[in-house]
Amino acid sequence: MLVVLAAIDSTPDATLVKVVARTGLAKKTVTDLIAQAGSQAMVKISKQGPVYAIEDWGPLLKKAGVRQLLKGAAAT
Repeated sequence: MLVVLAAIDSTPDATLVKVVARTGLAKKTVTDLIAQAGSQAMVKISKQGPVYAIEDWGPLLKKAGVRQLLKGAAAT
């Protein structure tokens, strides 16, 4: 889920196709993870036409913390 959120946050005009390309995940997986982010982590993700945007990271996640975690995971 975190990699999808990071991809949405860091991709200009984050469409499903762009998020799939950035993460390497299947479209269905990305769509499911976006839904899970809302229901499980209470992240508010809006969709205007084909473009996703994170409106609110919710009470469980911090944007800087997600980025730091993913940087650490990429380094290992």
